Amino acid sequence: MSADAVGKNLSRLKAFWARENHDRPLIGFTGGYFPSETIQLLTVRDGQIYPDSIDIPAFLACCDEQYSAWDWATGDLFWSAAPLWGLPWVSAILGQPLYASSETIWTEPVLKNYDKLNELCNLENNLWLDALLNLGSRLAEHVQGRYPLGAISSAAPLVLLTDMRGITEFGLHLYDPPQELEKALAKITDVYLNVFQRYFNCIPKWHGGYGSGTRFMWAPGLLVEYDEDSSYILSPEFQQKFVMPLHRRIIDSFNFAYLHLHSSQLHTFDTLLADDRLKYFELTPDVGCDISELIPSIQRIREQKCVIVHGYLTAEDFDLIIESMPPEGLCIISRVSGPEQANLLQDKII
Repeated sequence: MSADAVGKNLSRLKAFWARENHDRPLIGFTGGYFPSETIQLLTVRDGQIYPDSIDIPAFLACCDEQYSAWDWATGDLFWSAAPLWGLPWVSAILGQPLYASSETIWTEPVLKNYDKLNELCNLENNLWLDALLNLGSRLAEHVQGRYPLGAISSAAPLVLLTDMRGITEFGLHLYDPPQELEKALAKITDVYLNVFQRYFNCIPKWHGGYGSGTRFMWAPGLLVEYDEDSSYILSPEFQQKFVMPLHRRIIDSFNFAYLHLHSSQLHTFDTLLADDRLKYFELTPDVGCDISELIPSIQRIREQKCVIVHGYLTAEDFDLIIESMPPEGLCIISRVSGPEQANLLQDKII
């Protein structure tokens, strides 16, 4: 990407975050980012993954290959590097064992009762944390400012705890004992924020900001994506009580923190939109969702906040969204099979 193209994209992204993109929405394209891609960069392909299971030279070479492949295929966005997106870093740091098969990576619950939580949240002599910070430093040294670096991929505290406890146990403890659940979520949030802050200290800014490997976004400051994927089991009242305090802590800790939502999670929508501190949203249409059904929700977010719509979108989907609302605070990203498809779609839209 030429210096002029980089400057133009930076300007467009800054305008989006400020809701000043008056001429058109931000438009971008991303790849697949499935765990199977991460598995190819591990020395373990079937069994438990350990901190030394990462093939660091292969990972660094892969970053360069991906950057070169996507350089002209991201639209208004930037391909960004981050340590192994498919690895659940904070889960591993919290003591959950990681396992790999030929196609996926998963964890196992480790928190049978809350008495063990202090031990799991201890970051001293934590081999997974050391591995993350080492990989971040190696990545920064290798890239030397050639392309942006971004935050690690991690579930937010609600999902981290449901994974550690198991979804059934978590659901039971919404009622008994709720005080212990609140304390556990607060403690896991402490670890979550600590890990991200240490990681950001290992990587440099790029043109004054950071990327987001998952969505190919960039922002002029600390940028993270957080989620509430486990909220499908929560009523709006429980979401307000247990989850909103975590969201606010994340928002207060980073310059640009955007909330990832699925189209199946909109039952908590009113609670989220009512909080003025939540300024940035990312909405993913689930497979089989008709984008026309999401237009009212996208409109509601965009009226006051910034919204990123990211999914398997066609040129017709882009046209429908663009024709339905003004461009300010709107970003539309299609997930495609690769740079070639991105370039074909880009020619139809931009």
